[in-house]
Amino acid sequence: MQIIRIRNIVALSSALLLGAGCATSQPSTSDLMRDYAAEQGSQVAKQEALAKDWDKGSELINTGEQRVQQAEKDIRQAEKQLRDARRALERGKRETVRGQELKKSSENTFRAYFPDNALNE
Repeated sequence: MQIIRIRNIVALSSALLLGAGCATSQPSTSDLMRDYAAEQGSQVAKQEALAKDWDKGSELINTGEQRVQQAEKDIRQAEKQLRDARRALERGKRETVRGQELKKSSENTFRAYFPDNALNE
């Protein structure tokens, strides 16, 4: 595989040199070394970028898991508050109905026992 790359580099370098009008038809060993170093440099840059992406991925996983845990906790708390609020709502409705019944009953009883009072007018 490495030999194929070097041959490709040699062929490409030769084509470029001939196309540019250079007198030499073969790149020097120095040219080949520079081309190889440039290729290796781009591979190193790619590897460093991949390592950086991997590190960023690890960070995102950590922060993401923390956010999920916090959100799940917040949801449980909100669901409890919602249940409590629904219970309070139902209790409030029952108290309102019972209060209206008591008021009506007391008015009716008052009218029955005290027919001459101002409530009857």
